[in-house]
Amino acid sequence: AEHLDPEEAPYHYGLVHHSMGVAAIALAELQPEHRSTRLEQASVALTEALAVFSRSAFPLQHALAKHNLGIAWSALGGKMELRHALGCFEDSVAVLDPRLQASAWNRAYASLVGVEAELAREHQGWTRTDHFVALLVDVTEHERVSLVRERLGRLLALPGSARDGALVDLASSV
Repeated sequence: AEHLDPEEAPYHYGLVHHSMGVAAIALAELQPEHRSTRLEQASVALTEALAVFSRSAFPLQHALAKHNLGIAWSALGGKMELRHALGCFEDSVAVLDPRLQASAWNRAYASLVGVEAELAREHQGWTRTDHFVALLVDVTEHERVSLVRERLGRLLALPGSARDGALVDLASSV
């Protein structure tokens, strides 16, 4: 992967890093003694893939990488990690079209519901937005800026009334 230039071959660069992330997730299951290390490697590789696979340039690849990143975060299992996973699954579901990518959308939605249920055990009545705001408190400033930009970009892409409602929900949770 170090021989690939993201400027010369962005799709291949993203695909290689996405594949490395998926492989690291699989290795985490096969090598329990290295589980945390492998999941962290998956997170790094998938984040690198997402640097290329933007929502606007490569929407399907973006959604799949987000879903796999969510799987890595959720497998790490801490509260902050589950909140990261929740955001990843939300993004994946928002990008995938259930009519065209039904199988991928169903998997992403099932992952979203599963993480929501796990978080609800400790935070009954919290919304996805409540968990997003709580995540913002726990991350670095750089991560916070990135997460807010990404969330606002997704919300601003919604149609009028849905966009307005989502923005009001976000503002009222802050």
